Amino acid sequence: MSNKVELNDESLTITRVFNAPRELVFDAFRQPEKIADWSGCAGAECLDISVDFKIGGSYRQTMRIAQGSVLTTFGTYKEILVPERIAYTLEWEPMGTMQIPGSKVLIEFEDQGDKTLVRLTHSELVMPEMRENVPGGWQASFDKLGETIDQGAMA
Repeated sequence: MSNKVELNDESLTITRVFNAPRELVFDAFRQPEKIADWSGCAGAECLDISVDFKIGGSYRQTMRIAQGSVLTTFGTYKEILVPERIAYTLEWEPMGTMQIPGSKVLIEFEDQGDKTLVRLTHSELVMPEMRENVPGGWQASFDKLGETIDQGAMA
């Protein structure tokens, strides 16, 4: 399956149908060991992840990306409605001298029988670098998640 991508001034929306029931796909976004399997741009390797999956809880993920750079993201869960939606803040630790402003992510899960439509909206992408790089990272993550699900590794 392919990703439908819409990029506006300061937001990105990616929609994809995954070949798995909604509960299984939702779990892939809340269990750290599953997030580590699919999250990140192409070639990314999860080095460390912690998830306190509750409203007000936090998460933190450190991964090695292209050319060996290390990237750490973190944030706070603002809304959780199992198995329908997750909303959280997304922040990046500074990369060298670049300070990256925080943003927001909303993920909606729509039941389609034995499949699930996922709609991810990443908003407040205020820097041009964010609008250039974030879409590719999410698309690669969704591709890896789709492959993991298709291989039966999420069950």
